[in-house]
Amino acid sequence: IQNTSRWMHWALGSSHDFVYHGTARAQFHTNLVSGPTPSPNLDALPEVDLRMPNASVIPGEGGSDPSNSYVCSIFDLEQLLPQGMNISDKNHVVKFSPFMNAASEKYVHHMILYGCDEEMMKMRGLASFTHGQVIGECQGMPLGCYDQKWPWAVGSTDVIFPDHVGMPFGEGKRWLALQIHYYNPNLDEGVTDSSGVRLTFSSAPRAQDAAVLVLNGGTSSKMRDDLPQGQSEVKLDFAVPPECTSKWSEDINVVGVMHHAHLLGKYLNIEVLRDDSYVGALRVEHLYDFNHQSLEESAIKTLKKGDELRMTCAYDTSSKTEAISFGSLTQQEMCLAAVMYYPAQKVSGVFHRKTEDYVTLCQTPGLSIFSGVSRCEMLYMADARMLLRDHSSQNAYSMMEACNLYGASHATSLPGLCPGCADTSNCSATDMAPAAKSFCGKALCGRWGLSLYPDLNNSMPHPGVRCGGPGGEDMVSAKSTDTAQTC
Repeated sequence: IQNTSRWMHWALGSSHDFVYHGTARAQFHTNLVSGPTPSPNLDALPEVDLRMPNASVIPGEGGSDPSNSYVCSIFDLEQLLPQGMNISDKNHVVKFSPFMNAASEKYVHHMILYGCDEEMMKMRGLASFTHGQVIGECQGMPLGCYDQKWPWAVGSTDVIFPDHVGMPFGEGKRWLALQIHYYNPNLDEGVTDSSGVRLTFSSAPRAQDAAVLVLNGGTSSKMRDDLPQGQSEVKLDFAVPPECTSKWSEDINVVGVMHHAHLLGKYLNIEVLRDDSYVGALRVEHLYDFNHQSLEESAIKTLKKGDELRMTCAYDTSSKTEAISFGSLTQQEMCLAAVMYYPAQKVSGVFHRKTEDYVTLCQTPGLSIFSGVSRCEMLYMADARMLLRDHSSQNAYSMMEACNLYGASHATSLPGLCPGCADTSNCSATDMAPAAKSFCGKALCGRWGLSLYPDLNNSMPHPGVRCGGPGGEDMVSAKSTDTAQTC
């Protein structure tokens, strides 16, 4: 038994015989080794409630599935901050408390609170948000709303930080977006919801900033092949290589870990290796339960720069007669974990990638006037949105446009992406052709062990992941395989 908290279930029969217990059953959450952790008294601290304004549990226009709706509610923190607090200052939240609407709780699949960067909207010439705004179709987050502050899934409880740690809010960023995924498999009508979260603020700034590290082993068909049907166990592996954690400025302290899969999840675990030696389990769930997806403390309290993380997600597809795809719908699957930690780092997520994508990009020719160069160079010149996987934009744009607009930030987040002319926002088409060949050949394809079309000498890619941060993502090769194992 690990020295960590876990859910316990009990049932009481009418006698000492093993008979059905009826309604005499319940559950509790505790640490069986060292006992429950005492909760600090935070009653005197100011609070802010963020709740859906009785949103309809039906998909908005453009929703991809009637039984799965994603709704966002926008909040202006400048209006909501407790008296004496200023939006330009750093304000720390020390406790997140989920609030569930009893009448609609069964429809709530997950909630995520994001911080939004209004400057990204201004650079694109988009209108700002309004307080209380509801976005009825929000499967893809609004532009700039990517800073994950608080994840919640079915079974999660309060998150309370150590007394010197808090999740930072403010610092000039006034907008928050609360995304809720509702699952309504029977298409019940007339359902509205006011679930949300209560933020408890510290009375003064704390020494350390908390953050969320997302470990994404597969959440879409672009990241994973379908799971085969009719198998009692299908196992997927996902590795976070030392190259990713080496990007941290210092070691990090783990507050808690949450696993996330959907209805077919069987077991999940994350192991830690240091200098190729096994350290221990960051978290183990021998029997994954969709209804108990809580953030749990880890037996490993500190992750060091250069550590390797290995995540395993297993699924039971024996009840299915067709292959199961990866995606955001409840009837699809995911392989995901969130690590709450401190101090905050620039790497906010690590993402599994299909190697086939890079073979296509690097080893196949472009189309039409780009037939003499690689598909990667074609996208660089004509549709950088697809190359960068920029889901925030609905329209194609060239890398010349992106470099002239964001040159300085791209130079920091993705070295080699923009040529030197981006420093003065004066790039021309003549500048971009050699830049495309350089970036695709060295920074992208070369990193995956692939040569660039028309050179097909190196056609077997290294498996790998992408280490992501606020300014972009960096491709990193990994030792793990992305092969689904069945037994």
